[in-house]
Amino acid sequence: MFKAFIALSVAAVAWQAAPALAAPSVSIVAGKCVSVTDSHGCLFQGNVAPLTAPDVPLVYNLFNDTNPAAGLDLAMTYLYKSDDAGFAGTVTGSTSGSWATPDAVSFIAVKAANYFVLYQLATAATSGNWSTLDIPFNRNPHGLSHIAFFSAPGGTDIGDGGGPGSAVPEPASWALMIAGFGMVGTALRRRKVAHAA
Repeated sequence: MFKAFIALSVAAVAWQAAPALAAPSVSIVAGKCVSVTDSHGCLFQGNVAPLTAPDVPLVYNLFNDTNPAAGLDLAMTYLYKSDDAGFAGTVTGSTSGSWATPDAVSFIAVKAANYFVLYQLATAATSGNWSTLDIPFNRNPHGLSHIAFFSAPGGTDIGDGGGPGSAVPEPASWALMIAGFGMVGTALRRRKVAHAA
């Protein structure tokens, strides 16, 4: 009974401490991502749009945890995409061309078909070139769907680089862990008293 109580206590603490995460709406294509700083960028499957944009750095940072060559964790803020109504910038071409925006951007995501490639610019810029050549296709390059533009917080190009083990547990997680250890300690004391009697 004591072992069952301990196992149940540990399982309850672990279940409460582990947040339930929704499946990301985008994924990195295996073997098609070294780093966003690489000249070929990082190939993702899915769509890059306002609702899915927060998943992009999350998925990349998880990838980064097991692929040190990917570099530091990304910190990026979605700005807009080229096919938005009222987009104030310009995009030329159908499979390659140039782009210009009113704001300095640090990342661009080139979207075609069911893929997009995320590139980190060497320095924040208001214009540059793009191509769909890094998006897989049988014969000719895909035509562009849109380009999504991102800035980096505080004008930096990359995030804190925390990597694995850098997260600080939330106060609720600490409380649950302490409560779990308290329950285990109480059970051990009761067991010790029961054996002494």
